[in-house]
Amino acid sequence: MDQKQIGAFIAKKRKSKNMTQAQLASQLNVTYQAVSKWENGRGLPDVSLLQPLCDALGITINDLFQSENKINEKRLLKPVKSVFSICARMTLLIAIIEFIIGLVSSVFHPDILKPMLINALVWKLLFLVSISIVIFHKQKLLKLKREGTQAEAKIIEIIPANWIRITNYATCQLLCEFTYQEKRYKVKSHLVVINPFKRKEDLHARIYFDQTDAAKYSVELFQSN
Repeated sequence: MDQKQIGAFIAKKRKSKNMTQAQLASQLNVTYQAVSKWENGRGLPDVSLLQPLCDALGITINDLFQSENKINEKRLLKPVKSVFSICARMTLLIAIIEFIIGLVSSVFHPDILKPMLINALVWKLLFLVSISIVIFHKQKLLKLKREGTQAEAKIIEIIPANWIRITNYATCQLLCEFTYQEKRYKVKSHLVVINPFKRKEDLHARIYFDQTDAAKYSVELFQSN
């Protein structure tokens, strides 16, 4: 049992309720120093206080002690990067480099400025396209997280996209399967970049979808550290 992780969870839930340490302490008939001690991982609430504490925070006792597992899981998993997020960074960097080189070179060769600025503009347009796709996918995911349903999914196939190459990484889509109301659905992720040595077992997927139409979905992907 990690006192610091449980304490951090108590602090997070207290703040989400817009309560001060003193207000929480008042509800539990303890001092605010006691609450501070719990939240800083220097102790745990007495057993007799667990249920009142959970009631005050709007959680269950299971939520309180499972928070440790959730925090550990987050540390073990990291998000899988989208192809378009990497493209956005690369195209912006190239556009800036082209622009700087054009300005510097024009001091010695004035004729070079115009073609270099055109190149920089092309890369900037590619950046805008890439970042627009990233924003679209992110907003869709956030909306389905708020309004839709979540399901844990099994990754059944890694589909290579060999027509896109980003350094030594593998570009692919992931075919996922999940069950909802006794029906099985298969969905594809957007294009992502993973280590070529990653196996299906190293990847994890969560599906967020519209309850009224499972065809409206978004895939959140993670890989083991």
